[in-house]
Amino acid sequence: MRDLCCVRPCSKGEQFHALSIADLPEGEPGAPYASRWVTLKTDKFSQGALYLVLAKQLYCSPSIVLMDRVTKSLVWILTLILAQEEVNRLRAKLKESRMLDDDLLTLSRDVESARSTEEALKEECLGLPKKIEEVIVEYKRSPGFELGL
Repeated sequence: MRDLCCVRPCSKGEQFHALSIADLPEGEPGAPYASRWVTLKTDKFSQGALYLVLAKQLYCSPSIVLMDRVTKSLVWILTLILAQEEVNRLRAKLKESRMLDDDLLTLSRDVESARSTEEALKEECLGLPKKIEEVIVEYKRSPGFELGL
């Protein structure tokens, strides 16, 4: 808590009161960041001094409101984690689906190739009786058949 508003006043040893932070005016939305303390030096600044809105909320809000905010933050974090896990699961499913699509495309090309080969073989089978007759006729004309060999 002290890191959020750890700015030392001009004289050493005095504590920085939370009321000073709570009474600061609110900035306009969309306004650029501007230095509020012209005289602030690096030896008087420590980490967290620029989180005045957060410090104001911490010191001015009742503990029930703060606990509600913490609960909401936890729920949002858990929801984010679950959503990231779901995204990772869906990405894995998408990758698997794409691989299956590639396999399906390859198999469909193989099926088309097998069908065209089947048609060529059917045509060849239909032409075989004619070829057999031609071969028999040609053999009967050969000199070996005429001589009885």
